[in-house]
Amino acid sequence: MSKVKIEGNASGTGTLTISAPNTDTDRTLTLPDADITLGGGVDGIDSSATGTAITIDSSGKVGIGTSSPDAKLKVVSTGANLLVGYGGTQNYFDASENYFRTFSGTTTMVIDSSGRVGINKSSSLEARLEARQTVSSQDGCIIDCNSSSFTRRVLVAQSNAGSGFFLMQGRNGGGEVYRVDGYQGTVYNTSNAYAGLSDERVKQNIVDANSQWDDIKALQIKNYKLKKDVNAEGDNAPTYLGVVAQDLEASGMNGLVDESEPEKEDVALHSDFGTVVEGTADNGATPIYDIDEEGNEVITGYKDIFTAGENKKEVKYSVLYMKAVKALQEAMERIETLESKVEALENA
Repeated sequence: MSKVKIEGNASGTGTLTISAPNTDTDRTLTLPDADITLGGGVDGIDSSATGTAITIDSSGKVGIGTSSPDAKLKVVSTGANLLVGYGGTQNYFDASENYFRTFSGTTTMVIDSSGRVGINKSSSLEARLEARQTVSSQDGCIIDCNSSSFTRRVLVAQSNAGSGFFLMQGRNGGGEVYRVDGYQGTVYNTSNAYAGLSDERVKQNIVDANSQWDDIKALQIKNYKLKKDVNAEGDNAPTYLGVVAQDLEASGMNGLVDESEPEKEDVALHSDFGTVVEGTADNGATPIYDIDEEGNEVITGYKDIFTAGENKKEVKYSVLYMKAVKALQEAMERIETLESKVEALENA
């Protein structure tokens, strides 16, 4: 079998010796103390090559098809730059001047020169990410946080813009059918219907509800402004109509109050919600990374450190509305009873 021997010396130069079983003469290649280029000549790996095959310069940059790589890895080719074959199939990763593509027969994914990503759509991209589903029997998108101990958010839609934008919009062939306002979180839909699962077959222990008269009578309906709106708009902040969670608890309606963990932004509204300190290399903050001109990953800063405080209180308004409907039925019964008594007196 063939033997390979590599020797070096103090000056930094070295030799590569290959011994083959069918020859009496060893083949020796001198490795200089400089950039090493393999290919492109009789001393290269491929003596039939007409250009540079592989270059590794003194700073560790690798060039394939180029002798002057200006990134950690630079591949220059007139065809598909990277071909991966597995199990009899082939997937191409084709990086041209303006696009990064993956395709096998047809293009399956594109990243264009503006940073827009298309999945199953390779042209006329109108958004930062577009995914097209053309198979009627498959879902369009599934986000699966497959962990029994998962405690974070499955999907976050976020913008730092002011008013005038939407967090979400739903459309069909006839146009918009659903929208979530990005500033106040108001939900709109064309039917004004918000349904819940109500089939008798999915429920048990079904009994008539108790009187809600006293609870509804005890409600304190308030006008108020949100601090975050005031911070953004001052006196022009909108005024809302609703209830206060602490008032409900004081009236014994704790079942209408829920709690959730505070967000970092809530600290600006009240100190009870926690603390935010500037992140540094010394206090365990999460680094913020970027890529420099040479393709190296560098730290450009640190994220603020948020320590959560007390939970935020929330009101289950949908349950409150059902309590009000029950109280309205009770009021109707009382009104009808009084009407009957008045009618009897009038006819006496």
